[in-house]
Amino acid sequence: MVGGAGGAGNEGKSAVTHVRVLGWGIFSQVGFEGRKCTLVVMSPVTGRRHQLRVHAVHLGHPILGDWTYGDREFAEGMDRMMLHAWRLSILGSAKPPPSSTSLQRGPSKGDPSSASL
Repeated sequence: MVGGAGGAGNEGKSAVTHVRVLGWGIFSQVGFEGRKCTLVVMSPVTGRRHQLRVHAVHLGHPILGDWTYGDREFAEGMDRMMLHAWRLSILGSAKPPPSSTSLQRGPSKGDPSSASL
């Protein structure tokens, strides 16, 4: 679990994220070979702006391709941030959608980067 207040002066609101490590290894995208990376599941308990990105940096593992909070030198050659939603839920809405209040999508088998973080 990661928590704390955001902002440079620690003036932000508190936020909590649960983090679970699924695996680790060496990044193999052409041009970025040899960089260590970790695949994690991050579950925000609170809903703060950029919460997952800030907590990843706090843990010393910025999200690949994150120009704002991550390693700018490493992000420079990436065309997108490696932050992907596995499941989205709409909680507390007045009228839930008729079928479900949850959308689920697993990693794409044809896109190896869909499992990267």
